Amino acid sequence: MLNLKFKLANSQIIRLDSENIAENSRNCTAYFELGEDWAEPVTAYFSAKVGNERKKFKVILENQSCTIPNDLTSAVTTISVSAACKDRLTTNIVSISVIPSAVCDDSEIPSEPEPSAYEQVLKKLEELNNKISDIEVGSGGTSDYSELSNKPQINGVELNGNKTSDELGINAEKLTFSDGQTLQAKLDSGELKGEQGDDYILTEQDKEEIANIAISDIKDGDEVKY
Repeated sequence: MLNLKFKLANSQIIRLDSENIAENSRNCTAYFELGEDWAEPVTAYFSAKVGNERKKFKVILENQSCTIPNDLTSAVTTISVSAACKDRLTTNIVSISVIPSAVCDDSEIPSEPEPSAYEQVLKKLEELNNKISDIEVGSGGTSDYSELSNKPQINGVELNGNKTSDELGINAEKLTFSDGQTLQAKLDSGELKGEQGDDYILTEQDKEEIANIAISDIKDGDEVKY
């Protein structure tokens, strides 16, 4: 398979070889060396007079290469080549000669249809979608508190699991209710149990008093960890 080489530098396209294409050759490729001011996606433009018609093709490069349209190599002619990228366009054109071949008449070889620029873009999008599908998307978020990071702390103790007041550094003897009794005293006396063993239901006042005492028992500086 014939591979022709070109270089794109500044606004010029330069041939790096002097190869000719034999008439009726198929799947000849063109490789474009990109200068520092060129970047893919790059589009190569090919045109030639075939019979009484001038045919033009534009082909998006893939890995800096593309196939020269077979329609342009089916007859003795001269192929004109130029290129462009997002903000760069060649100001000159180089030529490729298609020379006579004794292999067969061009009518014996059916011409393969060339993909349009639209079809090439669709192919690129399909390849991109396939790559995106292959990317493993990490899970986002969790509803399990135990898996969270930077959990709040009281007195330097991370609030994780079922912590007792002793583990949190909160002295039950200092939690005093409005009736003058401490939380520890109520626990010891069983006063926090209702009839038939039902749990004692804290009033809003009880909750507020416990919260205020717990906050006041936190060592200086620990509150910033909430």
